[in-house]
Amino acid sequence: MDSKLLFHNFRSVNTFLPLADFYEEASEQQIKEVLGHRLLAPEDADALATDSNQWFRKRFAMLRDSGILDTYSARQIEARSKGYDVEIKVSKGRIVFPADRPAAKKLLQFLNEELFRGAITETLYETNSKREAD
Repeated sequence: MDSKLLFHNFRSVNTFLPLADFYEEASEQQIKEVLGHRLLAPEDADALATDSNQWFRKRFAMLRDSGILDTYSARQIEARSKGYDVEIKVSKGRIVFPADRPAAKKLLQFLNEELFRGAITETLYETNSKREAD
């Protein structure tokens, strides 16, 4: 019997149930497809696709399925990034996806809404953990 988790809205469910553990990893081709989205301008799509570890592969799959890139413009995403310690560069209406691994990780966390600011202390956290974000 196949076990399947069904839900209507990925972003809503991911706020209370960490879905990364349930995600299959994106293939090299699927990562290239995500990076080929009209809203993204990758610095080095081939390197990102071929050198991605499990964490990156799952986040690319999550980003593909989230609909974020189809719902918001690059400028809207850039504006919403203020205060989240992520540098978003927009060039010709597209988000420059960095080849640098730490910057790429931070951008994927932001795009997948895996960063949040504590309501009282305003400390920046990675979601589904109480580990402070780097």
